[in-house]
Amino acid sequence: MIEESPFQETLSRLMRHARWSNARSLASLKQLMPAPPQNTVQLFAHVVTTEQLYLARMHGKDPFPQEFWPSLTLDQAATVAREVGDLLVAFVAERNESTLRKRVRYRNSQGIYFDTPLDQMLVHLALHGEHHRGQIARIVREAGGVMKMAFGSSRRSSRPWVTLSIRSASAAVFI
Repeated sequence: MIEESPFQETLSRLMRHARWSNARSLASLKQLMPAPPQNTVQLFAHVVTTEQLYLARMHGKDPFPQEFWPSLTLDQAATVAREVGDLLVAFVAERNESTLRKRVRYRNSQGIYFDTPLDQMLVHLALHGEHHRGQIARIVREAGGVMKMAFGSSRRSSRPWVTLSIRSASAAVFI
């Protein structure tokens, strides 16, 4: 592991948060078993598959054509989430600031070439996932479920833990 700059620390926290948030979304969907609303499973599969495809892109692979909306079961999506979450955290930890600014050439879902810095791809993944996990949280609440979120201090931070049960709020904020 490379010693982190503040820039790397931010990207690392974003990837750890995405991994944690995926686990919380998965737990909220499992509480609605045996039949969580299908659109929530599709949204969750979309989030983790997008992370998987972006990780391949960031490793210089060109996964084309791409399937950003696969038909996965909740268990299949959970497996992808666990694997890709750990891989994204490791991806950031194994790079220094200059390599995280390296540009990557890839094709989007329509076959159009892009040239994007790794750090921007990672930020996009974090924001993209938060958007769709917010949609999942809304649908889970409407179906009678509860999204339990716990925010807190890391080993490097002294911020206190706060546990929230989200039933009607549309967003949660770090303190």
